[in-house]
Amino acid sequence: MAKKLLYPGIFLAVGVFFSSNVQAQEKISAFDATIKINSDSSINVSEKIDYDFGSAQKHGIFRDIPVKYKARGGNYNLQISGISVADENGTPYNFKTSNEGNNKRIKIGDVDKFVTGQKTYVINYRIRRAINYFGSRDELYWNATGNEWPVAIQNAAAEIILPAKIESDSLQAECFAGVFGSTERCEYEFAEKDGHSAVVYSSAGPLSAGEGLTAVLGFPGGIISKPPFYANWLYALKDNLILFLPLAAFAILFWRWNKYGKDPAGAGTIIAQFEAPEKMTPLEVGTVIDERVNNKDISAQIIYYAAEGYLTIRKIKEKKLIFSAEDYELEK
Repeated sequence: MAKKLLYPGIFLAVGVFFSSNVQAQEKISAFDATIKINSDSSINVSEKIDYDFGSAQKHGIFRDIPVKYKARGGNYNLQISGISVADENGTPYNFKTSNEGNNKRIKIGDVDKFVTGQKTYVINYRIRRAINYFGSRDELYWNATGNEWPVAIQNAAAEIILPAKIESDSLQAECFAGVFGSTERCEYEFAEKDGHSAVVYSSAGPLSAGEGLTAVLGFPGGIISKPPFYANWLYALKDNLILFLPLAAFAILFWRWNKYGKDPAGAGTIIAQFEAPEKMTPLEVGTVIDERVNNKDISAQIIYYAAEGYLTIRKIKEKKLIFSAEDYELEK
């Protein structure tokens, strides 16, 4: 299995919200993740986080789930849905979700209430597009805890459940613990749950702040249904819509040019016309040229009327004391 690729499902930032710093006594007593692979290639994730606030008073925690990646030659987005948060007894917690950069943020708690001591958070959600396909084998590469916790994790465990019973020698499993990109191996064992094959992963010891647990499971193809080609194409188009914007703009401009921008067919040779169009007066021509009526247009119109016999223009000289003045008289 390829272990150097960066696969979807890596959970990065989780921390305490509405706090300026993290107290030394704070810790995660246990982090247990259950990942159920469905036959339709989606996965259901359930995280049980036992968070010990110690003597500190905080409002709650937040969980950042990366859903946008640079992968497979472009942008790749996970599809997340069905988010819910409750305590160990199923009592719902107040929470809000928001988009923070490439992450889906789940903020758990109440800004008007403080919590202290040991609290349990059970986070459930569904993810699509997390499975990777390699020819005859499929694979799930999942960072179960995230690597950005500001506190230590005393014990981390994860369980991946397949949708069918598979012989263990047909499965390939790996477990990594440590900082992001660590190749330090951790423990795993094959198991069976409700008649389905499963693999249980364990950190086999505490994880320091900034360390996490990553579970890998490869299994034979055909166990789950691969999304159809058109669905992947539509997802890729949606994820990389900005990359198609220049092509879309070109297509629209080409269509408009093809419909409206072409010269009329059969016009032949175009000969310049140096005289005003027939039945148009100088005033009309001047107005068409610059879209305004000015003095020279009016003067040209008067001369036109005179040339057509509608007016007579007489030059008048008036004798002044020393000099004479000239003016023009129009007679209909």
